[in-house]
Amino acid sequence: MGMERQRVRRRRRRRRRRRRRRRRRRRRRRRRRRRRRRRRRRRRAREGERERWRERDRMTERRRAEGGDERQAVER
Repeated sequence: MGMERQRVRRRRRRRRRRRRRRRRRRRRRRRRRRRRRRRRRRRRAREGERERWRERDRMTERRRAEGGDERQAVER
């Protein structure tokens, strides 16, 4: 009985290793596709962030020109 159990365990381990290799190959393909999608989303998000930063810079420049540093201190 002991010898049979060892053989079964070895067979199961070999099958698991083969399945893991197949899953890794599939995951690599999926990761490449996801990366392409994420890059597109990141570009759109970056464009939105750039617009927000530009708006913030404009507001800070207006406050400085108007002498709004005092206003900021009061708001805080």
